Amino acid sequence: FEVQLRNLLPGQMFGEEDSFHEKLRTTSVKCLSRKGVIYSIKKAEFLNKFGKDPKICKVVSDTIHSKCQRGTSHAITQLKAKRASVVPVTFSEQGSTPSKRASPPSPPQNI
Repeated sequence: FEVQLRNLLPGQMFGEEDSFHEKLRTTSVKCLSRKGVIYSIKKAEFLNKFGKDPKICKVVSDTIHSKCQRGTSHAITQLKAKRASVVPVTFSEQGSTPSKRASPPSPPQNI
């Protein structure tokens, strides 16, 4: 069962966030180009280089931060779309029978 999440462009990386967790990798990649090259690095070597080289640390940190922002933005968009399709349900004060309303109640007015 395969799901294509995105296409990687030259210089992009994947799986770096898995290096910071005690679990097996959660993603894999397949090169569709005859000219493309995929590089891999063992977790211990990656973490060693990450801890010793500030440039690598910055690139990886920026990449993870960017992915988190994109993921959060996508999740928020999905939640807003889902929320817009939900019909509010209220309970009447006299009983517990739910009733649908077309619009939210008006705010109280000071007279």
